[in-house]
Amino acid sequence: MKIYNKLVRDKIPEVLQNEGKIYSCHIANDDEFLLKLKDKMTEELQELYEDPCPEEMADVLEVLYTIASEMNLDIAEVHKAMSKKGKAKGRFRERIILEKVGA
Repeated sequence: MKIYNKLVRDKIPEVLQNEGKIYSCHIANDDEFLLKLKDKMTEELQELYEDPCPEEMADVLEVLYTIASEMNLDIAEVHKAMSKKGKAKGRFRERIILEKVGA
């Protein structure tokens, strides 16, 4: 039996059961859930780097939105903050690499 010990989407146990697979899982407490979300973000970012496509970006956003929810951050407020920061400091579109800053 292969060991995963990672966060999976809600319907994965149902999928495994329908495939006749033997599996075990548990429901994470708050601390474990946040830790596993952080691990999942790393995993999903790596997959996006390896295969830049809409499906992989969707996975990254799904995890980000779940992290925001767990941290009680309203996505509308996050988008407002993003817009405000973009107007005040710009985005990352011009590819500027800051090399040095003197006194």
